[in-house]
Amino acid sequence: MRSLPLRSGYNSWCSKLTKSCIFYSICLLCFCSIDQLAGNSSQTGNNGITVLSKSGTVSGTALSSADIFIFSHDYKSYPAISGYCDSATSNNADPFIFSDLDTGYYNILIKSRKENTAAFIRDIPVFPGATSNHRDTFKPCGFINASSSGNSMLKFAFIQGSPYFAVATEDGDLRLGPLPPGNYKIDVNAMVLITNNHPLPDPLLIDDTTFITVYPDSTTDLIWQ
Repeated sequence: MRSLPLRSGYNSWCSKLTKSCIFYSICLLCFCSIDQLAGNSSQTGNNGITVLSKSGTVSGTALSSADIFIFSHDYKSYPAISGYCDSATSNNADPFIFSDLDTGYYNILIKSRKENTAAFIRDIPVFPGATSNHRDTFKPCGFINASSSGNSMLKFAFIQGSPYFAVATEDGDLRLGPLPPGNYKIDVNAMVLITNNHPLPDPLLIDDTTFITVYPDSTTDLIWQ
């Protein structure tokens, strides 16, 4: 019979411990949620970027003075400008917004005015009932250096859905950038000079694509063949 009070006391102690653990877990969950809603500033510092899309609008904040550019997914900057683009500015983390957008996918380029850093957020959906939340940080930009081989000669290159393009020199060399770090699909226009080891009487103009990765504060080399 003496075991009953001891058992009862043990249950009471476990109950108190369980309640304390639950209370601590709830507090920890709330703290993490608040930190995430605040842009996770403990990780991003003053480089935090938040972009939201909802009901035909794309909006956001950048925790640095920045220039913001929006492009439709099919936007082309060269050889002829086509597609949709617009711009906005953000001073001291002021919010920005692009409204009354046509349905489709959009890309956002955010360039810091304080240093050579930027972020490029792609494939933002703008459709009825669709919402999205994107977070990024300002990162040092990089470049793409492209050169031509003896079989072909680069004419120009561009990245669809962005302002980036470059026209090649007489030697077939070009430089794209500065570009925010990331993976890119490059549209290329080139002139084929040799096929099957035989020079062509008339150079053949072709359109092609290639994929390349840009790294922070570095240059990626590309040899076009």
